[in-house]
Amino acid sequence: MEILKFTIEPSEFHKIKIEERAFLTVLGNLVNDIISLRKIILLLSDYKGDQINKILSVDQILSMIIIMAGKLYECRSIIGMALKDKEMGIRYDKELSSEGKKRLKRIRKMDKTPIQKIRNKLAAHYDLDKIKEVLTKHELDTYEFYMGSEWVFYRYRMLDILRGLLLLELYGSKNLNDLEKVKESLIFFQDQVIDISDDIYNYFDEVFRRMVALYDCEYQMEEVTNIEVGRFIDFNIPFFVSISGLK
Repeated sequence: MEILKFTIEPSEFHKIKIEERAFLTVLGNLVNDIISLRKIILLLSDYKGDQINKILSVDQILSMIIIMAGKLYECRSIIGMALKDKEMGIRYDKELSSEGKKRLKRIRKMDKTPIQKIRNKLAAHYDLDKIKEVLTKHELDTYEFYMGSEWVFYRYRMLDILRGLLLLELYGSKNLNDLEKVKESLIFFQDQVIDISDDIYNYFDEVFRRMVALYDCEYQMEEVTNIEVGRFIDFNIPFFVSISGLK
């Protein structure tokens, strides 16, 4: 395992055209968000404990994956806008490595997946007409709400279920009583989000390194040592966590 610290002085960074620095900054912010969400998902996954915490943790994770899907589509939009510039299109598309070109092609294919609709109807925005359609079409056995003495105890589970039903429809689950098909759709959605996030991280990494090299920016690289590195398998976080004494 290796952790490296990359340092570049402002005078060197400013060698890069402002348009390309802006592209790098916006895409980098989105990549930071995606990595943060992915870490939270891993931290909350595989809770070993009581059934209620397990169920609500799964609902919570689905929320994070939906938000992450919205961020992924924002990346696709930013990349699309930036590469309309002829010079940037050559540098960060045509002249990429063969693997980089394949990643970019997969990122662009998000337009042909439900992720665009998820961004527009479930993540960044909501489609009230579609929600009314789901409410009319589906009747739940029970409508569950969890609440308590702290805001962190709240979970409107019926809303998770209704949003999940809309998600399943977007992924082609026509018969929601077919539990195997429902499970397949959810796994496919999660795998698709994770795979695209890998492509976006690696695309950003290649663009960043290429940009620095093209403008001959001087930088320092050093290995980071003597720091604590945790392991996700050491965490077992329930849905219900108290924040007593914290804001």
